[in-house]
Amino acid sequence: MNKPTILELIEQTFSNYPIGTLFTRDEIIHTIYVKHGINKSSIIPSGYCYNITNLGKQADKEMNKFYIFEYVLRGKYKYLGKNYPYSGKVYHTPKGTGEVEIVGEWKNGRYFSKWGIDKAIKTDNPKYTLQKSSISKAKRPSKQRKRVDVPYPSITEVEKYLVAWDKLENYYLQENALNKLFFELCPNNKDISDVLLKASTLNDFYSTNIFSIFPVAKHIVDLDIDERLQKNDETLVDDIKCININGHEKNFYSFATKYCSHHNPNAYPIYDRYVDKVLCYFRDVDGFSEFKGDELKNYKKFKQILLQFQSFYKLKSYNLKMIDKYLWQVGKKYFPTNYK
Repeated sequence: MNKPTILELIEQTFSNYPIGTLFTRDEIIHTIYVKHGINKSSIIPSGYCYNITNLGKQADKEMNKFYIFEYVLRGKYKYLGKNYPYSGKVYHTPKGTGEVEIVGEWKNGRYFSKWGIDKAIKTDNPKYTLQKSSISKAKRPSKQRKRVDVPYPSITEVEKYLVAWDKLENYYLQENALNKLFFELCPNNKDISDVLLKASTLNDFYSTNIFSIFPVAKHIVDLDIDERLQKNDETLVDDIKCININGHEKNFYSFATKYCSHHNPNAYPIYDRYVDKVLCYFRDVDGFSEFKGDELKNYKKFKQILLQFQSFYKLKSYNLKMIDKYLWQVGKKYFPTNYK
């Protein structure tokens, strides 16, 4: 009797789990190691996925036919099993480029590769029979035909942009620097020096075009905001944004959302023009919400609209900070600022 291969043992390990079970990368490795004693360095969860691949997997005849997971979040995998009627794009990140590219697509369990290798893997497992009656047809307004360039928001799309974000060294490192400043070095807002340092850095990194930052920092200190930040007080954004500088009323709405967000990212989503453009686009195309354009400048309403977006497109596995990174990159790509 032939000894089972590593891939066969891995398949056996998860065969009794319900389809849709989520695992972290570490849970997959630990489960396989405990059950079969396979060397942990030989267990590569990303190599067992329907929707991500690499040249090494393509070159390995057995690995190239082995799919049991869907990569759904950074470090998280959904168990689907072999011969699943999977539909979705397949992504690859070439070494040294940081660019995520689509290299193929699954359609009901059949894979079509853009690399010129047509792997037709058909689903013949009777327990995966697709029932047409179980597929609900979401109502879409007639404007949907206007969708030209922007892909429909989905877990795959969001994850693609989150992976891309981690490859954007300048943004990624700036974000780390701001996190260190706001969470470790200057977490409170009592000392004008701390607030001035945070406001100046934020203004520079985000190019929020505040040319006199000291009055803004003093305004923030006078508001005594620390307790309100902890309580997720949405009205705080409106209080920070409005300030009188040399007799002129200023509205630093985008800056105020950023300042609050960097203290409490999941409670305070960031507003900027890119996010505005994307939300308006999908409102017009899919009707996920019925807001008017100026309502995005009302922070409480803005946050409600983001939650509607998250719910409509079934993205609740992503927090608002992740949604923000996705929307900002989509906006920057499809609705770039034209400087004349």
